[in-house]
Amino acid sequence: MPLAKNWYVPYYGDIGTGNSEFTWKFMTGVGYKFKSFDAVLGYRYLYWDLDDRAVFDNLDINGPYAGVKFLF
Repeated sequence: MPLAKNWYVPYYGDIGTGNSEFTWKFMTGVGYKFKSFDAVLGYRYLYWDLDDRAVFDNLDINGPYAGVKFLF
């Protein structure tokens, strides 16, 4: 989602299952477009509800992220 000329808001989310009982993830942030690359700062949350047979019952990870996207 664009904010201004070079600024934008990246976002992503999903919900799923499979080998686990339930998972969901959400991430958002703010990005800036330079001439040949983008710089992004944001926040990510991941929740993973595992089967009762697994070593971990559930996994909850969250925190900031930083990234660079190169444009060709």
